[in-house]
Amino acid sequence: MYFPTSSLADETPLRIAAFRAGNSLCTITLAIAAPVLTVRSLERFVTVLYRRDATYARTQGRVPEALSLNQGSVIHCKAILFDLDGVLVDSAECVAAVCTQWALARGLDPDFVLRTAQGRRVQDTIRAVAPHLDVDAEAAALVALETRTTTGLSPVAGADALVASLPADAWAVVTSGARPVATLRLRHVGLPIPRILVTADDVSRGKPDPEGYLTAARELGQDPPNCVVIEDAPPGIAAARAAGMCSIGVTGTFAAEFLSAADVVVASLGAIRIRAVGGAGGLEISWD
Repeated sequence: MYFPTSSLADETPLRIAAFRAGNSLCTITLAIAAPVLTVRSLERFVTVLYRRDATYARTQGRVPEALSLNQGSVIHCKAILFDLDGVLVDSAECVAAVCTQWALARGLDPDFVLRTAQGRRVQDTIRAVAPHLDVDAEAAALVALETRTTTGLSPVAGADALVASLPADAWAVVTSGARPVATLRLRHVGLPIPRILVTADDVSRGKPDPEGYLTAARELGQDPPNCVVIEDAPPGIAAARAAGMCSIGVTGTFAAEFLSAADVVVASLGAIRIRAVGGAGGLEISWD
């Protein structure tokens, strides 16, 4: 996003307490403590305004930068798109067990497989760690193993209350996992199956490609800039940016420094608060 200040002098004072940016539906309000800002200091703080979509990025010849919003800011949007593993479902132990069993049986390094698998479809993981294997056959074997394994699955703290607070037409799940795996994990931890669930089976290209998030936005009837993505892995955050969506990174699977491309990084899902605002299905997101 870009804040067009070329018509103003660098030291033009901006006497504002908060700065609102974005389009009419997905906006960001920045809490700024300084009583007087200048154009130069505001540009250093954040580059804002303009749709963060792929068309704009291409025409401008650059990728929009993350906002690095601070506590006290809010994001307004129309829909929330959740990643699944590491965001709504704590599947770390389960994923580790599956990756280890599969890797050892094929003479591969389990740690390398696990690191590579985070946020990726199984077929993309196999191509990366074992290109000599039959991708389709191995993907089927991995998915079959995942659908039999529930070791350590649990809901992420706060996930049930967060999704319960959202209208059915205002949220979706976009996962790199196969549909049988996604539905198994949601049901096992007691979370609802969303009306819109986009899985690895529904896209031809996995994260960091934006196809999954763009598909979810389309099925919810929303333009991409009206959606906010909640993710725990760099490929998912990259997918959100490529889709022209704001993103919130949740630490846990990865440390904060690996999620720096997100517009906001929080310590846990429980730090996020979402409430309905206005009468047209608007949502306001705040965080600790």
